[in-house]
Amino acid sequence: MKKQIPSSNYGYGFFKTPGAIHVTITVFDRLFKAPNSYRDFNTPILYFYKGAQKRDTYYYYKAIIGVMRMMDYAEKNIKEWDGKNLVASGRSQGGGFAFIMAGLNPKIKGVTADVPALCDQQAKLAGRRPGWPQILDYPATAKSFSKDAPYFDAANFASLVTCPAIVSVGFIDTMCVPSSIYAAYNNLKGEKKIYDGPRYGHGWGFRTNDYDNAVKKFIKDHTSD
Repeated sequence: MKKQIPSSNYGYGFFKTPGAIHVTITVFDRLFKAPNSYRDFNTPILYFYKGAQKRDTYYYYKAIIGVMRMMDYAEKNIKEWDGKNLVASGRSQGGGFAFIMAGLNPKIKGVTADVPALCDQQAKLAGRRPGWPQILDYPATAKSFSKDAPYFDAANFASLVTCPAIVSVGFIDTMCVPSSIYAAYNNLKGEKKIYDGPRYGHGWGFRTNDYDNAVKKFIKDHTSD
């Protein structure tokens, strides 16, 4: 069997927390072999536009269900888990999924979302810029998907989240624009805090270590007895 090499789009590196179990879940249904498999995966259309003619065929429909099943499997089969301390943590696309999973799984006791994507997907209809992937900007989906976009909007799932959460936002982020992240943040129902990055974009620019340090403490606090 040939060795498969993950691309930079494969996963999110979690902070190491002594005594905690870390499960990394990707929304992709495969590992990408270098150098061209990720490019081929997005041909002839980018994956986040695939199937966006209706709800049940959209790419994220399967992705959300798959991540839920993976979480169910981990909860039932990782015997070392104490059965009570569970945190959803992610960045960008993973941050959006942290909101989604916490909205769907009441066992999750904490959420960290770093510049979360998938938020405020119908913003364009109200004259605002939506968060990534700006699905309604794509000509083939602009009209047909407008009614189904809310099913995949992390801001809507955030309204179901009652556990503590910390979030980061970059004020010069053009992918996950600040208004989209605040749309999700404002919907969170539990204890929450947001870390603003006035000079931070989406993985570029400048920000302090305040958010990263807060995540380390947050995960430690929510994965200890």
